[in-house]
Amino acid sequence: LDSYLFISDITFNLVDTSPQAITFSLQRRNLLWSCSAVYASPNPAIRTIFWDYLVNLKQSISDPWILFGDLNEILYSTEVTGGSFNASHASMFAHSLHSYQLNY
Repeated sequence: LDSYLFISDITFNLVDTSPQAITFSLQRRNLLWSCSAVYASPNPAIRTIFWDYLVNLKQSISDPWILFGDLNEILYSTEVTGGSFNASHASMFAHSLHSYQLNY
């Protein structure tokens, strides 16, 4: 995908799109960052497929990468409000984050 936008000395490049994320890069001089804006599906089965997609996407990203948005998942029981904590989902989510080499 070759979409570019020049704002001052910042270059925007659309890297990839999926139904649950848009990934782009920002470059200023010799600094390059990759960013993924995410709205993960509330459906756990679809979300699991999305985690695999992100693991594969990460393999093509060598620059610093930020993942932001609504991942529709939680890591800790203290994050639960008005629902129940699913330890299995949290464990799979933590494993996925580790696979992306993301800090949380």
